[in-house]
Amino acid sequence: MPGTRFVYSGRFRDELSVQLIAMAEHFEGLLPQGRAQRHRLAFLMVESYQNIIRHRHADRQGACSFQFHDLGEEQRIAAINPIEGPAIEVLRKRLAELEAVAPDRLKQLYLAGLTSNKRDGQRGAGLGLIEMTRRSGRDLLMNTRPGPEGEFKLLLLARCGDNGDGDAERIETAWAMHEDLVAEEGVFAFSGCAGIALQGVIGRMLDIELHDDLLGPRLKGALLAFFSLGRGAAGTPFITWALRHSAAGWSMSCAVDLPNDPADRIADQWKAFAALAPLERNARYKRILIAGPELERASSEADLLELMQSAGQCTLIVSAKGDSTKQVRFSIGPKAG
Repeated sequence: MPGTRFVYSGRFRDELSVQLIAMAEHFEGLLPQGRAQRHRLAFLMVESYQNIIRHRHADRQGACSFQFHDLGEEQRIAAINPIEGPAIEVLRKRLAELEAVAPDRLKQLYLAGLTSNKRDGQRGAGLGLIEMTRRSGRDLLMNTRPGPEGEFKLLLLARCGDNGDGDAERIETAWAMHEDLVAEEGVFAFSGCAGIALQGVIGRMLDIELHDDLLGPRLKGALLAFFSLGRGAAGTPFITWALRHSAAGWSMSCAVDLPNDPADRIADQWKAFAALAPLERNARYKRILIAGPELERASSEADLLELMQSAGQCTLIVSAKGDSTKQVRFSIGPKAG
C-alpha cells in the first residue's frame, strides 16, 4: 500500500543500518516490485543514512534527519545534515559532473574507487555519492537552507520511479517532513501498513535507540502490546507510530485502524481497567500472565494491562474513521493525551 512514511532523527547509531535493509525488504507497498528493486532502495537508504553519520553533530538533536517515503509509483530517500558554506559549491559541482557521466562509466568509477580505497585502507564518502547517483538514475537532488551559527543544512534526495511531481515539490515535501519531526521533538515517525515482519524491525530499531536507557524495556513492552492489539485488523494493519524526546523525557504514541467491533471492545476493556485501583489492576495482570493468555479476550486484556502497567501515564482515544472502521490511539509518557 503506497503512502508509507518513515522519518528518523535520533542518535544515528551504526547498528541501525542493518534494520534499514530489513525495512526495505518488508515495506508492504514494495513487495510486488521484486527483490532487485528492494535491494536498490536498501542501498540508497543505507548510503543516505551513512552520509548523515559522517557529517552529523552528535550534540544537536534535530540537526539531521533520514526519510523514506513511498508514493506508489515513486519512492524517495532523503538525508538532511549540516554542511559548511564553502563545501556547498564543491558538492554542487561534483554532482553536476556525475550527472553528466553515463551509467556504465559511473559503475566503472565506483569499482575503480573501491579498488583504490582497499589498497589505501580507506572508505571515501565520494564513492557513496557516485553509487547513489547511478542507482537513483542520475536524479539525485541537492538543496540547502540556512542553519544555525552561519552553517547550512544540506538535503540530498534520491528517488526510484516517477509519480509526476516536479523536483521543487519533492524538495519541499522532504523539508516539511523534517521540520514536522523537529517541531514535535521527534526521534521516530512511521505511518503505513506494517505486518509482523516490519513490526519486528520497528521493535529492533527502538531497542537500538534506547538500549542504554532505563525506560527502553518499558516502552518496548508497550509497543509490542500495541502491535498485538493491532492484529485484530483485517489484513495488514495500517499503523502510525512516533517516539519523541524532550526535556520532560521520552513519550510515544501509536495508532491502528480497526473494524468497529474490536475497536469498541478495546475501548470497553480499557474503561473497565481504568476504573480499577492500581493494586487490583496489577493483580489482574499477574493472574492473566500466570494463567497464560490463551483466549483472544484474555490476550487483549493482557496487552491493554501491559500498556497501562509498563509505561506509566497512558491514555486511549478511539475515534471514527468511517462507517465500519475506527482508529485506536495510545499516548504514553510525559506528553500523554
